[in-house]
Amino acid sequence: MDDFKWSVAQAQSGGICVLTLHGVPDLDHAWVHTEPATFELYVQHLQDQGCTVISLADLHRYVAAG
Repeated sequence: MDDFKWSVAQAQSGGICVLTLHGVPDLDHAWVHTEPATFELYVQHLQDQGCTVISLADLHRYVAAG
């Protein structure tokens, strides 16, 4: 959870944090599995921090092409 919180904290002053979660759960691929309870903690932290969560496909709406 500490690494997750650190990553989210990098998205300040217009910064972006890209989080990748492959499966909640993903029992067939244990190396990328996220426990549902852990995912709930992640989502709660994002909400508590007032984060806007979007898909990577929608990132262009927030970042100017350059």
